[in-house]
Parts: sequence; C-alpha cells; structure tokens
Amino acid sequence: MITSDILLTHLNPITKSYTLCAHPFMVRFAKGGFTADQIQWWAKKMLPGSNRFNTSFILAVSMADDVQDRVVLLDNVYSEHGYLKPGKTHVELYMRFMAAIGCENISVHEDDGSSRVSALAFKRFLVNRDEPFAGVLARFLAIETVLPDLFPQYIKGLKKTFSGISDEAIEYFHIHSELDPDHQSDLLEVIGRNTESEADIDIVKYNFELIFKQLVAMFDYMLLELDQQPWQAEEEPELVSAASA
Repeated sequence: MITSDILLTHLNPITKSYTLCAHPFMVRFAKGGFTADQIQWWAKKMLPGSNRFNTSFILAVSMADDVQDRVVLLDNVYSEHGYLKPGKTHVELYMRFMAAIGCENISVHEDDGSSRVSALAFKRFLVNRDEPFAGVLARFLAIETVLPDLFPQYIKGLKKTFSGISDEAIEYFHIHSELDPDHQSDLLEVIGRNTESEADIDIVKYNFELIFKQLVAMFDYMLLELDQQPWQAEEEPELVSAASA
C-alpha cells in the first residue's frame, strides 16, 4: 500500500507533460470555432462513450475484493447516477444538453465509430477482468484528473456557439467540474491500497498515461473529422501528430 501523495509524485509528471487544453481542438472549441451543426454532430458521437463509461466503471467496481474499496467506488457510481434521482444521472444530463442544442434522434446506441477507428479508442472504456485492478482504476483516474480542466473550456465554447444557452442546459459539464476532483481523490485512495511494488506502480503509470495518449489521438481525429464534408467519411482521416507536449 502507498499513500495518495506518493502516488501523485509518480503521476503528476505525466499529467504536466500533456497540455490537453492547448490542443488545437480544445482551443478552437473554447473560442466558439465550430458551428452549431458541428457541435451537434460531436455531441451525438460522444453520448455512447458517456454511457459506456458508467457501465465499464461498474464492471471495474465488481473487481474489488475489499469491502471498503467497494464502498468508496460505489459512492462514485451513485454520484454518476445522480444518487438515483430521476433525470439526474449524468447520461440523462448529457442528453438534456443535447436536446437544448437541437440534437435529434438522441440515442446511447449511436454509432460513435470507436469500434472501428483506432484513434477513438478512448471511447471504448474496455475493462478486462484479468487485468490488475489498480491498472484498470488508473485509466478512470486519468479521466477524472483531466476532465475538470477540459470541461470549463467546453462550457466557454458552448456559450459562444449557442448564445443564451442556460447553465441548466449544460449542467452536465458544470457538475463534472465540481465532482471529478472528489472522484479523483477516491480513486487515488483505492489505487494506493492496491499498489505495493515498483511493478505495480509501473502498471498504474502505464494505464494512467494511456488515457492521455488516447485523448490526444481522439482530439486529432475530431479536429479533422469535423471539417470534412460529409462529416462521416468512409475512410479514416489521416491523423496529425499525437505528441504529448
């Protein structure tokens, strides 16, 4: 077992090496550089991943042998599901956002391309029960680490693209900015309890950084795909560099 502080000494350098908010996709989004139609398309393609995140995290929780680990992680699950309040699950909040910006045919079963396009691997949220538990959680930890920085940029851009959109309509983005630091803390606690050796730390670091690499690849892809006509090209667009700096 290692403490959260020690774990962060290994993970913070990885976080700092990726300037995701400075990625051209995020910069353009925050400036309101995409049209309403482009944002609607993007929103529809992100919904299945939002839903898949929750089902995959529940599978990850089922891997916890320790009851205290399960308690901590299940509280995370309940918060993601709005503590079971009708209409307050995070997936429902996202669908409410989609309706507010004019999306039609809203479905968690939308083909988001993640099963076919390697650059969209981030949205798969695959969990293998044969993997080390701490490694699985490290991927979720990376997501909870980066989203509080990215979501304010999304909010900024959405308010520019959709003039007059209410904070209620984009509650999904606000609530993640508020809750994810707590989720990060919880995951650090559980990962620390399940990490003992240098080999364990290496597994955590590998899986943590994997998410950053996948996010860069997805942003590269989206930046190109959103400018293509038609947007859903039959061929996979050539990716720009996925350098981490």
